[in-house]
Amino acid sequence: MSRIAFLLGYDLLEPKLDRRVLLEAQSCLARGHAVEVLCWARRQPHREPAGSYGGVVFHRLYQELGVESRPFPLKVPGYLALVRQMLRRLATFDPDVVIAADLEMLPAAVTGRLFLGYGLIYDSHEDWPAMEAQTSPALGFATKLLERSLLPAVDAVVTVCETLARRFRRRGKKCCVLLTARTRHEVNDLIFRPRAEVRRELGFGPDDVVAGFVGNLRHKRLEMLLEATEFVHQRDPASRLKVLILGGPTEVREALAMRAAASVAAARFVFHPMVDYRQVHHYLQALDIGIIQYNWVLWAHLAIPQKIIDYLACGVPILTRNFHERARLVRASGAGLVFKGGEPHQAGEALLALEAAGLLPRLRRQARRAFAKQLCWERQEPKLLALIDVLGAKRHREAGQHTFATSPPGE
Repeated sequence: MSRIAFLLGYDLLEPKLDRRVLLEAQSCLARGHAVEVLCWARRQPHREPAGSYGGVVFHRLYQELGVESRPFPLKVPGYLALVRQMLRRLATFDPDVVIAADLEMLPAAVTGRLFLGYGLIYDSHEDWPAMEAQTSPALGFATKLLERSLLPAVDAVVTVCETLARRFRRRGKKCCVLLTARTRHEVNDLIFRPRAEVRRELGFGPDDVVAGFVGNLRHKRLEMLLEATEFVHQRDPASRLKVLILGGPTEVREALAMRAAASVAAARFVFHPMVDYRQVHHYLQALDIGIIQYNWVLWAHLAIPQKIIDYLACGVPILTRNFHERARLVRASGAGLVFKGGEPHQAGEALLALEAAGLLPRLRRQARRAFAKQLCWERQEPKLLALIDVLGAKRHREAGQHTFATSPPGE
């Protein structure tokens, strides 16, 4: 078996658990590999430098770069100090394969490979250049150049959608799509409170059609959902549509609630604070329709929010705008509806269509089926493990050849 190291540009556990890295690491452990996660615990208070979560051993590395607004050249010495810390830890662990879990860790991973000769996988779980370009076109261009300059040193890439995968394959990289999803075993073990009971506590009746957005509310332009609901109310006052918005931060939720209270459709809205991830499934299964953010950003056509798969795992059909990758996933699942355009009335018409069609019970069953047969982690992990097996075996062969070549004659 092999030794696998993950390089992570933030703390594994804080401010929230990185489920993707945890899933990948636990899959490696289950395969019999030794695993360590090295995480740069920046902007976090100092905690124990090492620990274990879900069987995964992690090491926290602390290195300050200064305030975020500090000019980039002044951050370089701090980053180089972080790289030296990582190299010392990597030399101690002596990995066969390293997975750089984001672009910020790729320079450190490439540098370490020069000295230690391990196989290198780049986990491009975002379109990093597009995300940086949303903040600054110049930064986006620099990020694109950085990624392209480092790719030749990478053996393989895992990413989150086929469009990004094709981009890396055109550059000669072996690449597979790896979605972040709960395991089927985890979902099967969930204990759900009675759906009718949860809906009643939230203030919904048995005949209401409950559409909901659950998660981080910041920068999601959920005013568009409020306006879509107002459209439904005006178009069909008899509609049974209700809307649940559950999440935080508190100030964003309260601002949305104030806006909703002044609406002609005020009685259709329910707002609820964020709940622990271990409890969120109770609220997801109370929904009839799961809403995915539909405002436009530069990477919208490539992003597949983890929320989509969480909805489907809990038997919730999806309503999404026709952003390319998420629309393709929803259509392939057969458990949702894709609408065209980003105007509130277009979302409102889609909500009315779902309510009128009477298909929601069938779509709920199809959502669970799509999760179990297409999307759960058990369907994802073989692709990652196959890459690791190939790279680990290659490193073992090279190490064996080196040992043979340097053995004294007669041994």
